[in-house]
Amino acid sequence: MKMIRKRAHCCIASVTAMLCIFGSMVHAAPVNVWLDNGTKAPGSTSSGTAYNGLRDATWDVTATEENGLADIGAAVMNVRLVSFIHNGNSRKSTDGGGNGLAVYSGSNNFWMDALNHEGVAFQLKFYSDAAKTEEITDLDITFKSLMARTASSNLAVNVYAGSGELAISGDATNDTDMVTLDGTDLGITYDSTLAFAGETDLIPSGFIGTGFYTISGTDAVTFGEEDTFWLRRYNLNSQADTAYQVANLAFDVVPKPATVSVWLDDGTKAPGSTSAGTSYANLRDGAWDVTATQENGLADIGAAVMSVRLVSFIHNGNSRKSTNGGGNGLTVYSGSNNFWMDAVNYEGAAFQLKFYSDLSKTQEIKGMDITFRSIMVRTANANLAVNAYAGSGALAISGDGTNDTDMVSLDGADMDYSSDSANSFAEETDLVPIGFNGPDFYTVNGTHAITFSEDDTFWVRRDNLNGASDTAYQVANLTFELQKIGGYDGWAAGYGLQEPATGDDDNDGLSNLQEYGLGGNPTNALDQGISPVCSVMEQSGSNVFHYVYPQLSDPSSGLTYYLELNTDLVSGTWTNTGYIVAGTNLTGGTFDFVTNTTDMASDVKFIRLVVE
Repeated sequence: MKMIRKRAHCCIASVTAMLCIFGSMVHAAPVNVWLDNGTKAPGSTSSGTAYNGLRDATWDVTATEENGLADIGAAVMNVRLVSFIHNGNSRKSTDGGGNGLAVYSGSNNFWMDALNHEGVAFQLKFYSDAAKTEEITDLDITFKSLMARTASSNLAVNVYAGSGELAISGDATNDTDMVTLDGTDLGITYDSTLAFAGETDLIPSGFIGTGFYTISGTDAVTFGEEDTFWLRRYNLNSQADTAYQVANLAFDVVPKPATVSVWLDDGTKAPGSTSAGTSYANLRDGAWDVTATQENGLADIGAAVMSVRLVSFIHNGNSRKSTNGGGNGLTVYSGSNNFWMDAVNYEGAAFQLKFYSDLSKTQEIKGMDITFRSIMVRTANANLAVNAYAGSGALAISGDGTNDTDMVSLDGADMDYSSDSANSFAEETDLVPIGFNGPDFYTVNGTHAITFSEDDTFWVRRDNLNGASDTAYQVANLTFELQKIGGYDGWAAGYGLQEPATGDDDNDGLSNLQEYGLGGNPTNALDQGISPVCSVMEQSGSNVFHYVYPQLSDPSSGLTYYLELNTDLVSGTWTNTGYIVAGTNLTGGTFDFVTNTTDMASDVKFIRLVVE
């Protein structure tokens, strides 16, 4: 029996808990996505369309080379906006007008909408859905550069935003020319139609009249999540220039941490994914991070079922570099819960699934139960066999399963795991399941009874039955249950304790079990948890001794709390009598607080808290 024994006292130990989540933004390379004169812009998947004469049309074009642009991370996007006009003329009065431009990425769930406001300005908005109904507001936008088109020999630009300051300065390379402002800056400090002061004598070096010209913006000005970003080209001398254009607006988009699920391997959109999906074949050696939002309660605590489609890989000793579809890593993590899964490709051998509590994947979670449920395999011939192995335990695959297109039945035959080796499943040369028609994806269900404990690693691989070289083996839709180990064992695993429950890893005089029961940190001698509180109160004309102790609110903690009293520490006996449990304060948090009372009739009385 393990007990916590603390002498009654009247001091209060307060414990302040702080949760810090650290993430890193990945700044990606610039990407060019756009149009306006009918030519294909660098990085654009569209062949381009001549928009003159379309008027009032809305155009959507997909950008694929966003180089990491997503709802998570950061990127620079270079966008060419469709021409528009000003001076109060309706866009219908001239060619080149348009009522909208949407730019979005195919592999990442990110849309930008540039709305033409009747010859006034573009407002850039960002959405999480292709229908552009769910606006993303938690964005930081840093202005970087602007390309303006002018029809005269003078240059002026109007740019304004909902708030903040903006400055344009320096040199930049145009499509054809270098334009220098010759030390002059165009600065904005307020939101108005005269955002830039008209400088009639501003004729930059290299500016030779009509055409596109680019000047660089400072990187220091950021528009926050509540701002709207507006931009327009303004004719300096108020002449009727009916085809003003603003193009190549380059800016940093740094979304704040958001939740998006992006799925893999065959380019289809998986359930719960907000992305249209991307085929990662030919990327090889890539490392992909994606966020899962529909994890159905997946967290560091609790249980959930997660279905993961793993990127294809190869076997038979071939390097992943020798075939399309290889990759060196896949990280799946949730945005709402602090939980990461890492699937690491080991040179054509297998995926190892690991679980972490931090985005940098340095704090591995070992207090996890993994129950195998089903596996989808892809084969290139008419035989079916699966190699799946783990650090320990047993595994069986049996029953029926639904393929993407077919139902596969093993017809009563089981593929049973027998050992942790390359031949973990016995090769069954005559296993041709009903409904199995050769090369395709097929799913078979696993039993729910097999559990891998906290110290196991979980491996899975597809192995060609007849030993022939199948250079694009894939394991997909690995479905498993995750159950965080509860009670003391799970708590101890989370701290990586080396000593048993009766030990004292931080040498602070309290055993590990004692610190578990009181909410202490067993790796920090300065944090011993919440101490009981003692006080004397008057009740019905007599003094009564109050003893309040903390108690873990989770019934799965496995602990029992009670008091023992004694009147003589030398020859007396500790007994669980002589006090009354007056009540329990159910806080709804990690700890409840139990109030106990005892009379003060004895001259001496000792009280201790027992937790077992």
